[in-house]
Amino acid sequence: MTNIAAMLERYNQLLQAALAQNPRAANESSEAKSEEAAPVPEAPATAPSGAEDSGVTPPPEKASPQKQPTSPLLRRPKLDPVEMAELEKSAVELLRQSSSVQIQAKKAGTPAGEAKSTPLTTASATASKKKDKDKAPTSEQLDSLSLPPLLLVQLKIIKSEARTLGKTLDEIHDWIALNIPQMKEEDNVGVAVMAGVIQELAGSIVKVRGVYDLEASYVSDRAELDVKYLKTTDAESTLQAIEVCDADTWDTLEKGWRAMMRVSLMVHSTLAKNMRLLKDPRSAPKHNLHL
Repeated sequence: MTNIAAMLERYNQLLQAALAQNPRAANESSEAKSEEAAPVPEAPATAPSGAEDSGVTPPPEKASPQKQPTSPLLRRPKLDPVEMAELEKSAVELLRQSSSVQIQAKKAGTPAGEAKSTPLTTASATASKKKDKDKAPTSEQLDSLSLPPLLLVQLKIIKSEARTLGKTLDEIHDWIALNIPQMKEEDNVGVAVMAGVIQELAGSIVKVRGVYDLEASYVSDRAELDVKYLKTTDAESTLQAIEVCDADTWDTLEKGWRAMMRVSLMVHSTLAKNMRLLKDPRSAPKHNLHL
């Protein structure tokens, strides 16, 4: 971590590239620019003096309806007329077989509940298989559940950078831990400094590992939501939850870059202030603790 300025500049460039692809951040920036560039509303025109004298009031202006944006995830697949006709045909066949079983049971003097219902059972199994087939996800549903490619690319980039930073912090942690001297009654200031630096490094490593796990956490959450949507295709709340999950992951990605920049800066500052004692714990007994 000798060239901390270059590392922070690299993280900042990657952060700005991620913000440029974040839909929520892009919408907020465009709204802010539109508000700044919005023209000043003109004063309403006054009616002529003759109209006021005659008592005639101008008709109110009709407000143009605003079209609500529709998300591609909320587009529901249309029902196929051919499949609907097959379902109706199977239902009619099921009712016909059920009626014939009841008529045969009445002629034989057997209660309807004890009559053989093999045809009915077969028809029920056929209808059940048809129903399960209808529940299978369509190609449109699967296309609507595809993961955002730009988000996946950004998650892979930050995962790679977090892995490199975590490896560096692990090496620094091990170097300090292996150089800790034995405790002495008259001089333990350097040992205390090294212990404090190790504790701070351990917390920084945990934060970097959390950034490293962003991709796995996002894919796991999306998998649960996708399975829930495929099981209950009529639940629009699940579709909204998927959109929120994607948008929140973009925000979490931004927080991850900022956390890595903060960790790099804090660790560099701590090492620079305490490097003398980290190299030689017995060199300066009156060294101040900069933690």
